[in-house]
Amino acid sequence: MDDLLSLCDHFGVPVVRFVGHSLGALIGLYLAAVHPARVARLVLVDAGGKLPADTMQAIGPALARLGTPYPSLSAYLDTMLSAPHLTRDAFWERYYRYDAEVQADGTVLSGVPKAAIAEEQAAMFLIRIDVLPEFVKVPTLIVRATEGLLGGDRGQILPAAEAERLRSLIADSRLLEIPGTNHYTAARTETFAQSVTGFLAEEP
Repeated sequence: MDDLLSLCDHFGVPVVRFVGHSLGALIGLYLAAVHPARVARLVLVDAGGKLPADTMQAIGPALARLGTPYPSLSAYLDTMLSAPHLTRDAFWERYYRYDAEVQADGTVLSGVPKAAIAEEQAAMFLIRIDVLPEFVKVPTLIVRATEGLLGGDRGQILPAAEAERLRSLIADSRLLEIPGTNHYTAARTETFAQSVTGFLAEEP
């Protein structure tokens, strides 16, 4: 959190309108709860509540790539883009090309440091995420994907009941569900773009 605040201070941004997806949503929740003067509006994208028991299984493929060498860029892209919850298109190919770091021997690693994610997971394990929402006093948009990464309701990062709990605890909040989307595709919809842009543009 100090890194985030230092970055804002460096660029002279005393107050932010924060949009966070997945782990970013948990970071935004913490920021708004602990440093309310620094956040004007908050968007929690498919996370922010208590994580279901099958979360690690659901996001396992994304985590498995961290620190794992792949024999080539094409092998890396083929592996990442074959995930059943993604649509193999130009967006995701650009995303994973950006993520790929080609080594001197031609192998490829994800640009996301495995140690950094492990550190974040440990930090979140030690934080009472479940009590943070009631301390959030800024206008908040809660976005929820309706499809689980493991099929049906399985592998939902923000189940309906948990999203509703967040909405009931954050006084000035609203819930947006985007049907037919999962944890990774919700933020790519026109509904998401229009709703979030409109919400961030609203005056206090």
